[in-house]
Amino acid sequence: ENLNFSATEEVGGFNSPVGTTWTIGAIFSSYSGIPFSFPVDGNSMDYFSERFAPRVVTLGDILKDNGYNQEFLCGSDSMFGSRKSFFETHGNYKIYDYFTALDKGEVQDMVWWGFEDSKLYDIAKSEITELYLNEKPFCFTMLTADTHHVGGYVCEKCLDEYEIQYANVVNCADRQIYEFIEWIKAQPFYESTTIVIIGDHPTMDSTLIDSDLGGTNSIEKRYNDTLSNSTSERYVYNCFINSRAEPVNNKNREFTTFDLFPTILSSLGFEIDGNRLGLGVNLYSDLNTLEEEMGYESLNKELSKHSDYYEDNFY
Repeated sequence: ENLNFSATEEVGGFNSPVGTTWTIGAIFSSYSGIPFSFPVDGNSMDYFSERFAPRVVTLGDILKDNGYNQEFLCGSDSMFGSRKSFFETHGNYKIYDYFTALDKGEVQDMVWWGFEDSKLYDIAKSEITELYLNEKPFCFTMLTADTHHVGGYVCEKCLDEYEIQYANVVNCADRQIYEFIEWIKAQPFYESTTIVIIGDHPTMDSTLIDSDLGGTNSIEKRYNDTLSNSTSERYVYNCFINSRAEPVNNKNREFTTFDLFPTILSSLGFEIDGNRLGLGVNLYSDLNTLEEEMGYESLNKELSKHSDYYEDNFY
């Protein structure tokens, strides 16, 4: 029913090249159009404890300059991977994480990372309503986690429809985000709001990918036995709802996390001179992406090289 940029004719997504294959790497790259190539441990909690790559211009910086109030919500410790520092440095985001919810009495018990998505969505509704009542444009970003780890997290809303636990967790996540979007559509701000749903990186759980689930797993049918062994064929989901732009072509596009940066801005109605930002290309345009020009393997090879320029200017 909505817009999906895909590497195939069907519902598909994008590739995760070098520097984008874990959560903070994917967040940074999708907001900046460049890889996370800093000479540090990717999930260290203190490498950018105060300022996160301050010379890089990101999505949050651009929205802040255009008068947006911004907030980042996650059900875990926002300091993990320096996510808190990233969002505060780039866009002055209000941060709402596990410890915020704990202080407010929204949660008591801790699941393995913080609190589950069912509580995250309830908090999101309250926080979004408050942002709307401020009568300024807003950007609300939330990070779900029930499907993130191997096996996923089985919450009280999960059904027992499949033999594989991860399939039940994915099914539950699908129903919850659908209900959340339906809530947004019923709000007075919906007509002037664009919703962007993206995954951060390919799943760490191979049980669902390597199964057939009685013929319901169409991705498995497309790629058969090669799927779990080929990252370039395990695409990351994306969905644009109520977009302000129309794509020239959104199918059979070869693209990566970098291309999300200009594409998200375009979906909000921004005009991008040259349709390029960082290493990303605006997918609403007819320009070829770097992956389309170079191929996935060649692009990864180049991204794997050391860059003095990158460290001097971004680190």
